[in-house]
Amino acid sequence: MVAGALGARFSPTRVIVVGAVVNVAGMALLPFTEAVPLSLRTFWPLLVQIVSSSGWAIVQVNLVPALAAFTTDDTRRGAFAMREALAGVGMFVCTLVGGLLPGLFASMTGTTTDDPTPYRLGLWGVVAVGAIGILPFLWVRRVEASRPSRTERQTRPPLLPLVVLVASGFLNNGATASCKAFASAYLDRAFGLPASLIGTVSSIGMLLAVAAALSGPRLARRHGGTYAMALAAMLLSLSLAQMGLVRHWLAVAIGYAIMLAVTALYVPAYQAQQMEMVAPQWRSLISAAGSMGMSLGFGTVSFGGGYIVTGLGYRPLFIIGAIMALGSAGLVTLLGRRGRALAAPGVPNADTAPTPSRGAEARAHADG
Repeated sequence: MVAGALGARFSPTRVIVVGAVVNVAGMALLPFTEAVPLSLRTFWPLLVQIVSSSGWAIVQVNLVPALAAFTTDDTRRGAFAMREALAGVGMFVCTLVGGLLPGLFASMTGTTTDDPTPYRLGLWGVVAVGAIGILPFLWVRRVEASRPSRTERQTRPPLLPLVVLVASGFLNNGATASCKAFASAYLDRAFGLPASLIGTVSSIGMLLAVAAALSGPRLARRHGGTYAMALAAMLLSLSLAQMGLVRHWLAVAIGYAIMLAVTALYVPAYQAQQMEMVAPQWRSLISAAGSMGMSLGFGTVSFGGGYIVTGLGYRPLFIIGAIMALGSAGLVTLLGRRGRALAAPGVPNADTAPTPSRGAEARAHADG
């Protein structure tokens, strides 16, 4: 919420740059782990994670309203989908390259991968890439902070629909956590799959995620803005149910790949829906609330899932995740049926306010 308040006060694009710098600074702390006193070495990675994650959260929260400001109703969902797809491609490429860096630096320095030096150099490579990633933000045209009129300040966002949307994000990301945080360990411990095969499954899921993200805008145009979210939640529920009911490594692997794909379908639709439900002056705060809901869902299941696995095993956890995803789909379906009640006054709704064709616009100008 602090990141959203900063974006609303100082402009999302300004705050994004600050968040990116904090994120890279946090990453730059990790290679110094060997240099810190032994008494601090245990806590140093935690400090790194806090600093880096704080910066990343600032970027992610403000990237949503900034992207909304640069797009129109016609192009917004496509832009969010493209961002998600590019993020998936980046994760896929960097995962492959990151796995090669220690061996590459070991050969360059005449050491082995048992020595910490190749890994330290690899981390500095990550910092360099992150620093380069700040440059495009500096070139982006600044989005001014919204200065609403007195009447606009008195107009509140539609609270109940937003609560339902955030609850859907909480449930869906909690369901995602039941798979993302525990599926790899399940494949390793229960079925003895090698790390290379588990990595292959993840790579396939990342590639499917790119295609899934790009399909979201078309689904929204044909069936309404919430359709992609409902479809993603239903597919997630089915995949988790399969993982919990079928005791075979292939069923778990397929479910894991589907989870990665449908998450890429759900997230951009979730973000675009938030932006379409509120007036511009509320976008940063609503983005923060939506992001917080998803983070709480992931954190709750990640924390509680360990106790469930210890007491009951992995399969009951996947069933719980399937129920959560089903609940998310139900809430999204409810949102879609609310129609124009989803949108704040003066904000067009993607489910019920189709964009007029060029012919209709031409006739309107002719009539005027």
